[in-house]
Amino acid sequence: KRSVCSDACHGSLGLLESLMSAIIEHHITDADTLNGLSLRYGVQVSAIRAANKPLVGSASSAVSSLTFKKTLTIPAGGEEKPTSPEVLEALRRSKMLQQMQDDCRCSVAEAKAYLEMTNWSLQEARSEWHAGVEFEKTHKGAKKLSVVV
Repeated sequence: KRSVCSDACHGSLGLLESLMSAIIEHHITDADTLNGLSLRYGVQVSAIRAANKPLVGSASSAVSSLTFKKTLTIPAGGEEKPTSPEVLEALRRSKMLQQMQDDCRCSVAEAKAYLEMTNWSLQEARSEWHAGVEFEKTHKGAKKLSVVV
């Protein structure tokens, strides 16, 4: 049998093919955040969320904690962009801040202070945080001294 299809049908297929080729399947890593993927592909976080419903959580949280999927669909218009070392470092530090806050249940300012104090070593910052908490527990009743500079 011969298939009967109008020019409109072929036009629709062509549009569908071009849209499908514009969609990117991104393989999720532990380091991925929605903010980072938004910067990397030049697509709004809201567009990535809409293409991958449901994604519940902060845009700075690890994507792997927001979904059980192994890949994310990056909507049409997304094109992987070369990322400068400065942007990559800012994304790395943002992720570390979030991890420090989550692990230690501390404020952004506290997390940043401990990370800066340890030259952005997450493991050392966590250790310093826990050492500080232990110190405070053992010296809870001690008289506080004022330091005048």
